[in-house]
Order: sequence, then C-alpha cells, then structure tokens
Amino acid sequence: MRHGEANVAYIHCDYRDQTSQIVVNILGSVLRWLLTETIITILESIKEKVQRAKIGEILKVFLLHLHRSFLCLDALDELESRTRFTLLKALRTEFGSARIFLTGRPHIEPEVNGALQVQLDTMHIEANVGDTRGFLLHDIEEDMNINPDDL
Repeated sequence: MRHGEANVAYIHCDYRDQTSQIVVNILGSVLRWLLTETIITILESIKEKVQRAKIGEILKVFLLHLHRSFLCLDALDELESRTRFTLLKALRTEFGSARIFLTGRPHIEPEVNGALQVQLDTMHIEANVGDTRGFLLHDIEEDMNINPDDL
C-alpha cells in the first residue's frame, strides 16, 4: 500500500495459522509487495522519460523504495517462537533501512530486543473496560439497526 511517498506493508500474525505463517511465506509476502511497488515505480519513471531505464537507475529506485518503506508486523507474539526468532533475525539483517513497527504482548519484548540486537522504543497499551463495552454496545446497536428481524 502506498501512503504518500512511503510504502506500507502490513502482516497480521495469527496463532491459528501456524502451518502457513512461516518465515519463508512472511518474507515472501513482503518481498512480493516490495518488488511489485518497485516495478510500478520504475515503470512510471520510464513512462515519464520515454526511454529505457538503466541498471543503476533501477537499483537507485529499489534502494530508495526500501528506505521509504514501513513494515508493520501485528500480533508478533502469535507466531511460533522459533518462527518469530528467525523472522526477527531476518528483519535485522535484510531490512536495515526499512522502518519496522511491531505489535505484540509484553512477554516477547526481551526476545525481540535480543533478536534485533537493539533497544526498541516501546509503548504499552492496555484495554479499557469502558472502551471495550462502548465499542461492543455500538456494534450491537448498529447490527440491530441493519438487521432488526434478527432479534
């Protein structure tokens, strides 16, 4: 997904999908997204210039693209621990210039810091019972308005 000049990739981890959420598949999804966006950028550049792109230009666009990329891995704690560790190591070595945003439960924070070999900026968020209740009541009311016969 493009957001202004930046590109944003989002992956949601799900504990119910352990068999397909392996490092190869996760990184493959990110790579497919990144390459697709890079190719689109290169083609747009070529179309504007009405000439062939040179290898140096393609590499420049690719590196610039990676620099302006954001990767969000949501619910990282739901990955199997070995998969999570391997993925974090790959992020450390292969995605150095991309900005990475991780979400997960607090118990994986030491593992993430160790695997990435950095001290991350963290923000701890807790659910508020009142907010949750308000959200559910709003959803129920909205559903009742849409499907009044389902009572």
